[in-house]
Amino acid sequence: MYHFGAIYLDLDNGCTADLTPRLHYPVFVTDGGHGALRNHILGARPGHPFWRAITSALERYHWNYGLPYVAMSFASGQWFETAVWKEYH
Repeated sequence: MYHFGAIYLDLDNGCTADLTPRLHYPVFVTDGGHGALRNHILGARPGHPFWRAITSALERYHWNYGLPYVAMSFASGQWFETAVWKEYH
């Protein structure tokens, strides 16, 4: 995502709307509406600093959270993405 830029769609969720309006933004993520961002639809232009922040934060957030699903969400999933988004902004 950082190097080439891209739009990522999580195929088990799909997309029912046109993403063309999102192309106006240099980076976008999906708001889950329940406190955390979602990582189902993501997009960015090449070299966007948010994705540099994401990759830089991976090691900092990687530790044992106890339960596997919680570990995934906080170490590299939706809660991780939300925390880094807040730090970035």
